[in-house]
Amino acid sequence: MIILNIKTDLSGLNSLQALLAHPAPVLDAGSRAIGNDLRSHFRARNAEGNKRGWPRTNFWSKIRSQVAEMPATDTEGKVVIAAPELAQKIYGGTITPKRGKFLALPMTAEAKKAGSPREGGMADLFIINCLKFGGGLWLARNKGKGKRAALELQYKLVPSVTQAPDPRALPPPETLETSAGKAAETIIGRVLRGGGAS
Repeated sequence: MIILNIKTDLSGLNSLQALLAHPAPVLDAGSRAIGNDLRSHFRARNAEGNKRGWPRTNFWSKIRSQVAEMPATDTEGKVVIAAPELAQKIYGGTITPKRGKFLALPMTAEAKKAGSPREGGMADLFIINCLKFGGGLWLARNKGKGKRAALELQYKLVPSVTQAPDPRALPPPETLETSAGKAAETIIGRVLRGGGAS
């Protein structure tokens, strides 16, 4: 008679049971994975530059720096993007002036670089009511002197602007879900092999 005794080490299952009772390490790993995906996405968006080739504002880089993972509990993991301006990109909406009656939309690279005309980054601006160029009010300045001076339209003044949502403001949800799932699988696999959860 041959008897085979099979012994198995159940410590991995015991560790898994403990992990299931207190899953904060799994949720932490998922949060880190999502945070990394968000930072990578915002880095890639910033590298695209802007449509007009004007000086960069590094908007997406600023958003990237505001991504943070919060310590997980046994019920939730949390990633925070502490950038209220991102909501405008995600949801779109109407922008109105905070001060004054008009928004000043830059029409040249120089105006974009100078920023808001209220900040005084561009000298010698004056308001014109122009029937050409789509009508409306503009901030302009003279380029050159004397008879050869030309009018440069620097900013268009508008009472509001409505922006559509940017469908690429965040990575696709499937991407985030996949990354979080892989991170969770890694932690669970490590525990089953007898390693720690962290």
